[in-house]
Amino acid sequence: MGVTLGVSSSLAPSLDLRLTGSLFSHSFRFSSSGFDAIARLRFASGRASLDDYPFHKAFRISPGVLFYNQNRTTAADTIEPGSSFTLNGDTFYSARTNERTGASPVNGTALSNLHAIRPAFTITAGWGRVVSRTGHWSFPTEIGVALVGAPKVDVNLRGWACRDRAETQCANIANPNDPLAVWVQSDLRTETGKWAQDLNPLKTYPIISTGISYTFGTGRR
Repeated sequence: MGVTLGVSSSLAPSLDLRLTGSLFSHSFRFSSSGFDAIARLRFASGRASLDDYPFHKAFRISPGVLFYNQNRTTAADTIEPGSSFTLNGDTFYSARTNERTGASPVNGTALSNLHAIRPAFTITAGWGRVVSRTGHWSFPTEIGVALVGAPKVDVNLRGWACRDRAETQCANIANPNDPLAVWVQSDLRTETGKWAQDLNPLKTYPIISTGISYTFGTGRR
C-alpha cells in the first residue's frame, strides 16, 4: 500500500481499533510491442481495522474496510515517427508529421484503476500488538488481502497510424469512417482486454506490512 501512518486505540483487553493512511508514488519506463512509455504508480488509501487478539497474545486477526482507495497506474507515450507498434498481432507504423494532410505521430495514454469496489473488505493476520500492553514500543507485522475487484484498464490512442513504413496507407485513428482507423481501434480494444485479463489477479490485492508502533501511556487494559 505504500508508506503508512496510523493510530490505534484499545477497545477491550483483546480488541483494538486501528485507522491507517498510506501513500506511494513511483515512476518508471517500460517497453512492449513498440510502445516505450513512462508509467507512474500513484497510491493513496485509507483503511479501518479491528485488531482481534483471540488468544490474548501477540497473534491477531484484523477484518476491516478500505474506505478510501485512489490506487492507480497511469502511462503516456509518443511513438517515434516511422516506428512500428503491434496491437493484437497486427503491425502498424506511427506516421511522420505532415502539415499538408494534418498527420501526426501516434501518441496515447493509459489508466489502470485498482479500485473497482469501493469501499473494499480487507482481512489480515499479524503478529505484535499495535497498542502495547507491556511497554511503549512494539514491532507489528501483518499479511492479508483487500478485495478491491478486478482492475479496470482504459487506453486511448491518437494521431495517425500507417499500414506500411512507406506511409502509402495512413489514417487518423480518431476517424470512425476510415477502415484502417476502425481496424486499429478494434485491435486496441482486443489488446486492452488482454491487458485487463493479465491484471485480473489483483482483484485480490495483497497487503504485507511491517512497522514500528509507539504506545502513549501504559496501554494496559
